[in-house]
Amino acid sequence: HEEAIKAYDKAIELDPNKRLFIISWSIRITTYIFRKLYIRNWHFQNKLKNLPNNSKAWMHKGIALGNLERHEEAIKAYDKAIELDSKNLKAWIYKGIALGIRGKHEKAIKAYNKAIELYPKNAEAWGHKGFALGIREKHEKAIKAYDKAIEFDPENAIVWGHKGIALGKLGRHGEAIKAYGKAIEFDPKNILANSYLGELLFNLGNIEGASKKAEELSNMKNTKARVNGVRLQGQIKIEEQKYNAAAKSFREAISLNVGDTGLLFSEVYAIYLNVEYSSNQNDRRYNENIVSIIRKLERAEKLTKKNGNKKALSYILYFSGFLYYKIRNIYTARKKLEECIELKSEISKRPSTKELLHNIWNQMKKPGLDWWLYSTSYYWIKRIMFIVILLVIACILILFLIHPFISSWFPSLQINFTLYIYLIITLLIVLMFPSIESIKTEGLEINMLSPLPFNDFILHPSITEDFEEKKQN
Repeated sequence: HEEAIKAYDKAIELDPNKRLFIISWSIRITTYIFRKLYIRNWHFQNKLKNLPNNSKAWMHKGIALGNLERHEEAIKAYDKAIELDSKNLKAWIYKGIALGIRGKHEKAIKAYNKAIELYPKNAEAWGHKGFALGIREKHEKAIKAYDKAIEFDPENAIVWGHKGIALGKLGRHGEAIKAYGKAIEFDPKNILANSYLGELLFNLGNIEGASKKAEELSNMKNTKARVNGVRLQGQIKIEEQKYNAAAKSFREAISLNVGDTGLLFSEVYAIYLNVEYSSNQNDRRYNENIVSIIRKLERAEKLTKKNGNKKALSYILYFSGFLYYKIRNIYTARKKLEECIELKSEISKRPSTKELLHNIWNQMKKPGLDWWLYSTSYYWIKRIMFIVILLVIACILILFLIHPFISSWFPSLQINFTLYIYLIITLLIVLMFPSIESIKTEGLEINMLSPLPFNDFILHPSITEDFEEKKQN
């Protein structure tokens, strides 16, 4: 590193006024930083070698491993720190955080409980316990933990903000607003409290208050705050039916946070609403606009698959299937919806998803056996109905075969052979052509359940509301 720095100094000396000056200085600074990090890491590792029984050293190793996202190794380091000093408060807390990141929230709560047992008045341990309980959706217990944290640290804006989230989850909106207010009082630029307060005001229909909060967030220097503010402005524009303006807001948010599939989904939804309510569905341009939206969703789908976010992917697949259905590409629509259902997420379990897929199957005019036995929607109901109809046909055939004996046993009983034939033919038609809309013969007309028209399907706003729900942070 020393030789590299000397070389960069020489380059600066030879060419002080040209672009090489800037490049050389940049590389010089980068090398210096890496050298410092290397030396610090060497001293750190050396300290661990020389002091293998030092609890704090093991704890700091855990922190370093956590920063590198090597959380399982970090947990082992914290365990070693605790083994050497069972009263190491920070080791217990950091272990709980690492366990939470790995999704082991119950074990994280046990770690926080141990920290609280050792230091009952530690606000940090109570606050982290509340957060872990909130993740487990034990919001009443979370609020009690936050109250204890506030008791020992009454001006902790982060704890007040998370208490507001827990209260909001329980529908105690008035108390949630007060909690967010306290968080903002102690930290006016607290991103979490300002963002969630804006969302809550929007959901409660206080558009004026939400707009004010969105403007405050978008004017903050922090990128995350600006993204949340512009996102909220987009949601407000949708509520005001200003769909073009909403799409513009979401595009601005995307430019601040490239790769956020939630924002891309919201932009697509705003464009869809503008197309849906400003175009004639029979117009050629309507289909062209829907196809352009589908292309955007395809890009979002590829990005989401790389990220491994199954929940986001399920929403994108549902929306894609819905739009393919709107342009009457029912085979691709079916494929997208089946992929959505396979993910077994919240959206895949909604009745609207299965109803749409069921309607697609009806429109596809599938052969009888495929429709009854291999349908991806209401498949158990269809299979049971198939078996029941077969049993009814079998019973009718048996009665038809033994009717001569019935006539001899009960001479007064008259059997209508025409009725037998009508019943058998009707049931066979239902089995072979389940998507048929009606059966008409002389003196008989049966109206079957016909598929819903394409225009009857409108995407509900709750789809994007669920998708846009932010993570607690």
